[in-house]
Amino acid sequence: MMNRFIVVSSFVILFTGDIHAQSFHSGNFLLYIDSVISAMPSGIGTNEYKTPTSTQGLLFGTAVEHCLTKKYTDAQVAAKYFGYHVIAFTDTTTAPNRLYYILLRGRDSSNHWGTFVFNPSPRRSKLVIQSPHELFDTKTGAQGAYVFQELSALAFFLNGSHRCNSATASQCSGTTTACGGVSAPFKISDQAHSVDGTFQLGTIILLQQKSDAIVVQLHGFGKGTGDPDLIMGNGTNKSPINNDYLLQLKNALSTIDTSLTFKVAHIDTSWTELTGTTNTQGRLINNSENPCSTKPGEATGKFLHIEQAYSKLRDTKTNWKKVSDALGIVFPAEPTSVKTSSSKLPNEFLLLTNYPNPFNPTTVIYYKLPSTGFTSLKVYDDIGREVAQLVNEVQHEGEHTVQFDGKILSNGVYIVRLFCEGKFQLMKMLLIK
Repeated sequence: MMNRFIVVSSFVILFTGDIHAQSFHSGNFLLYIDSVISAMPSGIGTNEYKTPTSTQGLLFGTAVEHCLTKKYTDAQVAAKYFGYHVIAFTDTTTAPNRLYYILLRGRDSSNHWGTFVFNPSPRRSKLVIQSPHELFDTKTGAQGAYVFQELSALAFFLNGSHRCNSATASQCSGTTTACGGVSAPFKISDQAHSVDGTFQLGTIILLQQKSDAIVVQLHGFGKGTGDPDLIMGNGTNKSPINNDYLLQLKNALSTIDTSLTFKVAHIDTSWTELTGTTNTQGRLINNSENPCSTKPGEATGKFLHIEQAYSKLRDTKTNWKKVSDALGIVFPAEPTSVKTSSSKLPNEFLLLTNYPNPFNPTTVIYYKLPSTGFTSLKVYDDIGREVAQLVNEVQHEGEHTVQFDGKILSNGVYIVRLFCEGKFQLMKMLLIK
């Protein structure tokens, strides 16, 4: 057993027990998110949602920071204090498989703050997808997970309860008819309209770690007579000071589906409904001095608030693809490697350190291939006997992950051998039960 200290502001907290109890899962990522959504408290005014205390908020921010900086064991240490944990999830529905780290509520925790997914190898490292109103804005959570997966974005934030779950009013600007049919202040359980919730805390840490991040929030509304299919805003009624990604997105969507109709807040300035100007993440990203109560004086262009009608956009996975494809046009994928000289080419064939190492009994092996070719990945014991064949097929160039399970093996050192197109590399890993 190991004890570990973590310092957060003026607090020093001692953790005891198995601080490395990170778990490993694999399967269909979208189905996994569906199961998370199914477990959310859906009641209105039933008060399962509680605002994080100041200490919990600091620890939550610490966990997010560690996830963004790939210190997942440290993230697990912080998460245990507020009833969350970090899992390594291998999505087996993609080719190659993708590994995500998910910060989520523990089974026995009463903190319904949401689920936060981090991609250690994003193809769009600036892009963050947020779905703050799943359960009320039907299918926006599942849609957000799909867009995150399709685009290989940096992170995905999903709310943890119905936006009206708490009966307590938020002190931040704005009103809504969402929680009873009459105009009233937003609730503290509404992550898009609170500065004390985990969406706001997570976005603060996100901007500290990645100042060029682009946050896309997916919302939904009931389309009435005369309403467009999409209402799009940058969190203000002002034109962006730099790139107008929102207008680019509108143009891309118009090309993908010519039947879609739009209102864009900073262009159609007479339109004022559902434009996201009281959204606290939007105010933060647009540099408001007080996101709870003060409108920003500028539009950075880095916040995209997308309100969608159900039909043609939120109702099916085929229609989710419209938004995903349009975002892919506006934010092209980054190359997996930069070939600046021939001297750097050998570095593209890499067998990276497995995580965790030491491990018990599972670990994830990472490797990179410079080109498509027959690939073999095998594990041997310390006297050279083959104990596992993990890969034996043609694989595409790029990054790959494979999970290895040593539950039937003895403690000791094992050798991983990666072979592709006449090249091979070796790596040691340690199994300790």
